[in-house]
Amino acid sequence: MCKFVSEMWIIVQKSEGLEMYMLELYQNPSYKDLVAFGSLKEGKEFVSKITGYTIENEDDFV
Repeated sequence: MCKFVSEMWIIVQKSEGLEMYMLELYQNPSYKDLVAFGSLKEGKEFVSKITGYTIENEDDFV
């Protein structure tokens, strides 16, 4: 039996003093950058609207 597992991460990216949040689709060793947000709140709101995905804290990181 095959099991399809995919995870979606919001990753903090910093560049030259500018802070942005990148939504990255991660599936095993492959990943794809999808969209950038100006705040973590915007990213969480976007992910909460995607059917089948939930937001979970990992290692108490919010």
